[in-house]
Amino acid sequence: MIGLNILRMSDEGVLYGLARSNDKQSHQGSYSFYKIDREEGKVEKVQTQDIFLPTVQRRVFTKNGKFIFTALDAAFMKVFSFDLKTRKLEILKPEDVSQTVLDVYENYILVNRSSSTNTPELWLGKVSDDNQVNWVQICKPNSFDVQHTCIDVDEHSFLIMPRQVPEGDGTVPLVAILHGGPHVPEGDGTVPLVAILHGGPHGASIKSWGSRLVPMLTQLGCAVLQINYPGSLGYDDNYVQQLPGKVGDMDVKYCAGKIDEVVAKFKQLNGHKIAIFGGSHGGFLVSHLAGKYPDKFKAIIALNPVLNIRTGEANAEMVAKSPIATVHKIRSPFLLIIGGKDLRVAPHFRTFLRELRINGVTNKVLYYPESNHALEEVEVDADLQINTILWIKEHLGLEK
Repeated sequence: MIGLNILRMSDEGVLYGLARSNDKQSHQGSYSFYKIDREEGKVEKVQTQDIFLPTVQRRVFTKNGKFIFTALDAAFMKVFSFDLKTRKLEILKPEDVSQTVLDVYENYILVNRSSSTNTPELWLGKVSDDNQVNWVQICKPNSFDVQHTCIDVDEHSFLIMPRQVPEGDGTVPLVAILHGGPHVPEGDGTVPLVAILHGGPHGASIKSWGSRLVPMLTQLGCAVLQINYPGSLGYDDNYVQQLPGKVGDMDVKYCAGKIDEVVAKFKQLNGHKIAIFGGSHGGFLVSHLAGKYPDKFKAIIALNPVLNIRTGEANAEMVAKSPIATVHKIRSPFLLIIGGKDLRVAPHFRTFLRELRINGVTNKVLYYPESNHALEEVEVDADLQINTILWIKEHLGLEK
């Protein structure tokens, strides 16, 4: 069974669609291309490569027979070209940045381009028959001095590091100590670490210029680890399907292990100054990590987290997989951020909060009564990010 939810008609009157299978356990996964014969009512799959989080504009067809769209590949948003004649799917270069298609006209495409270390730029490209693109930059951003760099930890995780790190009474360039050395004991460096865990769980951390929080943290002198744990999108469907049935176990252990691995690998990181931040399922994960590894973290920030997933028949089993099961073990200062009109994760934090307070855990609640799951209103977003920075500064000892 499939559900065609992205449909576009070519100039020749042929209908094409992107859809994912309905027989998977995950609520999000890979998509494929389909061609629809409107007269005979037949649907034909014309491409089998995994496509993740496809987005299309109103105009998608080029004059030379390409269907142009944006989709996730590894940790980048990329521009894909599907040739209607050859049925070949290709990623348009460059591939080392994130690009989002804004419009398609004749053989021209307009894209927004950025990366973890480059602010957004507007580019216009002309696509040839063989998918070569002649790019012209048409809008340069205001000058912005980016003070961080991006380092791949492995295929699924990446580390945003400040270019200057504290040493003594001043700072030194990151490259001077990037690979550590005998003078920097393992896990006892000078750079605090903040791990940001994405939601979903079938979502992804993307190498693009996104949240203001990351550059704010690097300006503060922190490194930022972003982990695409099993269940994340952008790799292959097998990676997505690893997680269903193991939520609250596999993803939690993976994130804990990845944090340990990064602290051991990058000697300049301070393994005694680690904070974790996450929203939605990411909030679920950081709440789990706080209870299962109570001595590992100095600060916890959870946005609209699932704290108790008990449901009817499987009550005991669901509670065991919920952060509420280990709330009594939490010792790290806990910042809880809640949208009062969240319908996706209805507010249910009071029991969890009561346990924290009974056990004397430092805590704070930011409650936005008119906000929802996304917490994306300008005033709300600004307030929660400032409070997040202040929480991290205080509890990681970065007050100077």
